[in-house]
Amino acid sequence: MLISIIEDDALHLQILTRWLLKSGKYQVQPFETSEDFFNHRQASGDVERVLILDACVEGALSCDLIHQIRRSSGEASCVGIVLASSLPDPQNANVIETCDIDAFLNKDHINPTGLEIAITLAARSGSRRRHAMLRNKALSQP
Repeated sequence: MLISIIEDDALHLQILTRWLLKSGKYQVQPFETSEDFFNHRQASGDVERVLILDACVEGALSCDLIHQIRRSSGEASCVGIVLASSLPDPQNANVIETCDIDAFLNKDHINPTGLEIAITLAARSGSRRRHAMLRNKALSQP
């Protein structure tokens, strides 16, 4: 399964990448900026099954980035999104309520098992989105 990570903290990016590669189940594409992520996605045509996204990338909350992904066309909009954050709880609650995410990770308490669970939930949610999109597409065709 292809997983992309957008994380501007080099240590967190390294830890997440290492844990995922160590499992042997995933291909991992790490990115430090959303611009790098979108440029790669456009150039390669790759569509990840799961995106692990830092709640604050490049000094801003990631809600706009999540909305941009969800407005994408085709399968690109169906990606399962895991939001990772070390923000204080009230800020986390606000981000979770306003953004269309599939799983949440508290970076202060992250571990390989929690990461696996979040990825599984996000991948399942993304798969449901894909099936719904294809079903709606088929129903709208004459």
